[in-house]
Amino acid sequence: MLLFLHMCIFWTMHVS
Repeated sequence: MLLFLHMCIFWTMHVS
């Protein structure tokens, strides 16, 4: 769960 959240946030920040 935490990994998923981390990945989501990381990806969003990178893509943004």
